[in-house]
Amino acid sequence: QQQSLQRPCDKLKQKHPKYPCNAMTMNAGVFQRIRASLAEECVDSQIEASLKRHPLSVHSTSAYCGWQQRSARELLSRRVEPISTHNNNHRYSRKNSNSQGERSVEKQIESLFAHERKMYEEIKSQWENLECFDELSKKWVHVKRNVEFSDEMYLLFSRCNNFEPARALEQMERFDSRYLSLTCSSLETQLLTKTLFVVPGLETISGLDVFYMRPSRYFPRRTPTPEIIDNLIYVMQTMQTKEKNCTDGIAFLANMNGWRKENFSVGYAHAFMNALQGHYYPVRVSLFLIVDPPNWFGLIWDALSQVLSAEF
Repeated sequence: QQQSLQRPCDKLKQKHPKYPCNAMTMNAGVFQRIRASLAEECVDSQIEASLKRHPLSVHSTSAYCGWQQRSARELLSRRVEPISTHNNNHRYSRKNSNSQGERSVEKQIESLFAHERKMYEEIKSQWENLECFDELSKKWVHVKRNVEFSDEMYLLFSRCNNFEPARALEQMERFDSRYLSLTCSSLETQLLTKTLFVVPGLETISGLDVFYMRPSRYFPRRTPTPEIIDNLIYVMQTMQTKEKNCTDGIAFLANMNGWRKENFSVGYAHAFMNALQGHYYPVRVSLFLIVDPPNWFGLIWDALSQVLSAEF
């Protein structure tokens, strides 16, 4: 029975590498509904309009110096092939981006520099071989962790913490294993709000994938903060199926058109910023664009910037 469930799931994963499949929870009908809904949204004129705006605020690497004089269009590029709607089957195709072209986790680990490989092994060893002193037996005993990570996750924690064991282990200690079981089936209602998603073909000028958000579609009084955070974690998680996004980071474009005070709460904003900084899931956001904000947004941003680390 598990094999029969796995086969169609494998086919979906090959066609749509953005969304990981879980054989026991993935539902093809749910997947197609979400995909069709987002396909319509991805041709929304608002996305194209947002690219013509000059961003209010940017978090970026030195590659984007001088952003104040450049529109989002100059920082990002978009290549979207025609969408086929035959038989209600919406298809996106990203050039030079498919799961078959990605190296396996094993190959990525083998290609690490010597000092990176050493730190990776140390992080993995310290997590898997935790010991504590038992007062009754008067000897050191092995302690089983609550969460067991795959090599892929060890590599993510290592990369996102610059291969520093202390930092990586601290993040692993506070990691919520629930994020490893997120699927589009469990997030169907939230994903269909079209609040936060990946726009196929939208990339930075350096080739990083971009995820897009319409904050005006989220209302804290109607939807609990954990739901939008799960949406964010799931999107960033699926983007990291590409090695380049894991090593160089990903980009975030927030289109603030139509955003009002009822779309904001302090708790939600702080949790969202913490997630973008990788506090909940190992991820690196290398570029952060905010376009078309209201004229009073500066007051909000001053408060939000206080929870951003100097490194971010």
